[in-house]
Amino acid sequence: MLLTASCVPTAALREWGSGPGTQTTPVEGRLTFDAALEERILGLDPERISEHDVRSILAAGPTPRMILLHGAIYPSFLMMRSFATFLEGMGYPSDKLQDPADRSYSQSPYGSSERLAGEVA
Repeated sequence: MLLTASCVPTAALREWGSGPGTQTTPVEGRLTFDAALEERILGLDPERISEHDVRSILAAGPTPRMILLHGAIYPSFLMMRSFATFLEGMGYPSDKLQDPADRSYSQSPYGSSERLAGEVA
């Protein structure tokens, strides 16, 4: 399973791209959200994230889309569906767990690698 996440304050992104000979990231312009929400997110203790924190703070922020990949054995997609249900129960937005094309919760290993690469990019 590939799972990535990132939380970088917008001020750090501005500093990252402001030195001589550096370029700004194209993501910087797309990361616009309320400064109060940013402070609430950055103020969380990563060792003690509660269900309430996920539902009220993290879900309101820039929530990344997860791409769940199941194995080649037939019932393995059921495990990914169970994992997605768990994440939804914790407050993760279901639209960030489902495939936008067909609303499924996991990708087949036999699907188009070009399509999957396009979604990741």
